[in-house]
Amino acid sequence: MKLGKKLSIGARALQVVGAGLLFLLLLAPGARADQAPFPFRDGDRVVFLGDSITEQRLYTTFLETYLLTRFPNWKLRFRNAGWGGDTSWLQTRGIPPEQALDRDVLFFKPTVVTIDFSMNDAGYGAFRQDLYDRHVNGMRDIVRWLKRGGVRPVVLTTSADENQKTGPILSNYNLVLERFAEGDRQVAKEANAAFADQLHPFFNAIDLIRSTDPKARVSGDAIHPGPAGHLLMADAVLKALNAPRLVSSATLSVDSKARAQETRNCKVTGVQFRDGVLSFDRQDEALPFPIHPEAMPILRLVPVVQDLDDYSLTVKGLEPGSYRVAVDGITLTTVTSDVLASGLNLALLAGPLTDPAQRVMAKVFEKNNLYFERWRAVQLGSSFPDPKGEGAEERRQARLKELDDRVASLEAEIDGLRKPRLHHFEISRAQ
Repeated sequence: MKLGKKLSIGARALQVVGAGLLFLLLLAPGARADQAPFPFRDGDRVVFLGDSITEQRLYTTFLETYLLTRFPNWKLRFRNAGWGGDTSWLQTRGIPPEQALDRDVLFFKPTVVTIDFSMNDAGYGAFRQDLYDRHVNGMRDIVRWLKRGGVRPVVLTTSADENQKTGPILSNYNLVLERFAEGDRQVAKEANAAFADQLHPFFNAIDLIRSTDPKARVSGDAIHPGPAGHLLMADAVLKALNAPRLVSSATLSVDSKARAQETRNCKVTGVQFRDGVLSFDRQDEALPFPIHPEAMPILRLVPVVQDLDDYSLTVKGLEPGSYRVAVDGITLTTVTSDVLASGLNLALLAGPLTDPAQRVMAKVFEKNNLYFERWRAVQLGSSFPDPKGEGAEERRQARLKELDDRVASLEAEIDGLRKPRLHHFEISRAQ
């Protein structure tokens, strides 16, 4: 999917620079209740199952990229099994639901499957008990079939209906979706499965936007969010699942002797303070979670950086004034000594620290789009010439192997890109 659409969002929500962005950069993370263990682990093979919102390959790519960059030493693989128009009873896939699950999901031998339905299940009208029952029973069937195969299911509620009507967003079809979301919660509870609510965080964001523009949307169309909406969804899912927010942090002091006082998830070496210039090398154990450029407007509404990107640098003991922060010879920002003393979040500072994660995300998009072609166009479709002629199956198998090899090559490239590199820092008086 190409991300060329212009985001539709209220004027105030577009102000992602200046004081609002600086606030997000500096905001210290608060405590989060450890309600349940994070459901992902080293060695996982993850499949994202859902309807056209999942098929968009946006929130799923953001989730995948978070896991790849936050845990660069984990062996992880991902596939997207979203299908436009689908429901929890897998009605659009052309074969019985259990067979569809085998063909589209279980063939990958997944250890984790996220399940995201409801938007189509609820019928786009008033609440109907028969559709609700069918949805809940379909979710129960999927969860049961997955658990029977040793898979850890993660149940997700759908995103919101961003209709253009004024008034409270929690009305009309969204009231129906809320009832379906409660059904999803109950299914997860019965099965002791992980659960994440995307619906209510989406409601909150829409209400914030509409406080300044009654007809604004987070992004995308009424049903299919754009990149900003999908980042909101990914943030809600990861936060609900108790995803670690720490990238790494380092606290240095130049009070008497330049030294690293405390480090978490990184190693600081070669600390020197000469002629008013503090220099050191920093080896992080993770990369920051990258924010897609077209998703940046949502940062005015959703504290993604606070939730997922605690990537801090603290320097104590500097004389009052402004300081230039450079990494690998490139100036990232100029801030005051007070900001450095309280902690600067590096997660949104474009340059050597964040570029590698952006490259990872770009390659993940490329890999996921290629796999979608492999699965839908070649394995299940007829995208090559003369699909029923002599030798058609041989040509199909050759094309599948070619695409499988390209997917594997991209996965190997991603694994190399997500390994953190050593960076050289210099902090000096601003001219």
